[in-house]
Amino acid sequence: MRRSTLLLLVVLTATPAPSLAQEGPSEHIDGFGGFPWGASRPELEARLGAPLQAETLETGFTVLAWPARFADTTVVALYGLVPDEGLVKGQYTLRWAEGDDCVALFRSFRSAFTLRFPLLVPEDRSYNELGSAFCDAVVEGRAGWITQWDDEDSGARARVVIDAGRTRVNAVVESAAFLVWLDRTTPAGTDAEETPGR
Repeated sequence: MRRSTLLLLVVLTATPAPSLAQEGPSEHIDGFGGFPWGASRPELEARLGAPLQAETLETGFTVLAWPARFADTTVVALYGLVPDEGLVKGQYTLRWAEGDDCVALFRSFRSAFTLRFPLLVPEDRSYNELGSAFCDAVVEGRAGWITQWDDEDSGARARVVIDAGRTRVNAVVESAAFLVWLDRTTPAGTDAEETPGR
């Protein structure tokens, strides 16, 4: 399967992001961006308007993009839908440039999820093969960081991620339905991190 090029195509402009209601604390990971799991594309568009970009992959996974605010920052919000299930995944993404403090961005995203899911205990993992200059090590593909919250009741999960070799911070929310769909559509021997929608 090919990797979605949506993130490469979406460019933030000076256009103001739509005002989205701030999500309050929740005991469960029950949706994304103020929408419950299963929300349809017409429901999303009724509230958010026409997406900046829409892409449907050969697997049937549809990604819709809108500008948004998350962790007091203008980001791109990606809504992932699959046939018969509706909304199953969401992602706030922000590219950082040379000189930006990627650690501060990561921590602000992580704090937003900590406030959103106060009863879920996250697991935090990071590495830095250079031992210093974390953001530089990320650019070189030698550092990464992930904090993950697992909702054992619903089977959903939330993650804040800086992947090695990528200059963006992602706050990702995935429903149990997405994880099941991903297992069904990922060919044997393929790294799930390289499949569309990841």
